[in-house]
Amino acid sequence: MHLYDSGGGEVEDIYFIANAHWEEHTFELPDLSERRWCRVIDTMQMAPHDIADPGAEEVLADQRCYVVGPRSVVVLMGKMHEQRYSNL
Repeated sequence: MHLYDSGGGEVEDIYFIANAHWEEHTFELPDLSERRWCRVIDTMQMAPHDIADPGAEEVLADQRCYVVGPRSVVVLMGKMHEQRYSNL
């Protein structure tokens, strides 16, 4: 799913996962070429870490899959991420 701004331009991607099973499951994430998956909501996390404040979404370390807890919901957003390099 994609979120659009009022001008019709694509703003960010959104990925909604619902796990109704009583066991955790690993879900494969769609590949994002220039964006990074960030966690917005994960109902298995303890408050206040279950819902991120706007602009404070955590970039996922693993961009290929996400483990979703039993009977929980996860919302991820694909956002532009500035990659920083250091001169070593």
